[in-house]
Amino acid sequence: MIALLFLLGFMITWQRSVPFALETVYYEMGFSSKVPTPIDPIVLKGDSSAMLVMYWCLKYSVKASFLALYWYIFDLSNCFRVVWASLTVYTALSFPVTLLAIFWHCGTPDKFMDLGMFGSFLYLCT
Repeated sequence: MIALLFLLGFMITWQRSVPFALETVYYEMGFSSKVPTPIDPIVLKGDSSAMLVMYWCLKYSVKASFLALYWYIFDLSNCFRVVWASLTVYTALSFPVTLLAIFWHCGTPDKFMDLGMFGSFLYLCT
C-alpha cells in the first residue's frame, strides 16, 4: 500500500514535467520546429528531485514488502532467519545512504538547486 502511494506521487509529478521534456528533446533533435514552452527551471529541477526521491522510496518500500513476505516464508529455519536479518539490516542501512546520496550528486548539498551545476535543465546535474 505504501508503494502504491509513492507510485501515484511519482506518476503525478512525472505527468507534470514530461510534456515539457518531450517538447524540448524533440526540438533539440530536430523532430519539431515548435519552440518549447518556457518553464521555470527551478520548478523543473524541483519536480525532478521529487521524482528521484519518490523513485527510491518506491523501490525500498517494495524491498521492504518482500522482506516482510520472506519473514513468513523463512519461518521454518533459523539459518534462513539469520540471512533475512542480515538482508534487513543491509536494506535498512542502505536506504538513508541512498536518500542522502541524492543531495550529494552535484557536489555538496548547498549546490543541489544551483542551476549552473548542470548542462541542460532536463537533467539534475551532469
